[in-house]
Amino acid sequence: MDVETALRQMPKAELHLHLEGAVDAATFASLAAKHSLELPPHDEVADLYQYDSLADFLLIYSL
Repeated sequence: MDVETALRQMPKAELHLHLEGAVDAATFASLAAKHSLELPPHDEVADLYQYDSLADFLLIYSL
């Protein structure tokens, strides 16, 4: 077996994953409720996924 074939057959793992890209807003809200975490006031949890700046993005992690 050549190296390319061996590498293609090996199991792969995600080494770097951004939470906001992996968990949709509904799941985020459900997990927060399950663990008794209060979310910041928003009309909808999906608003947490709208950012105008890096500072806005980082605010969701101050929960």
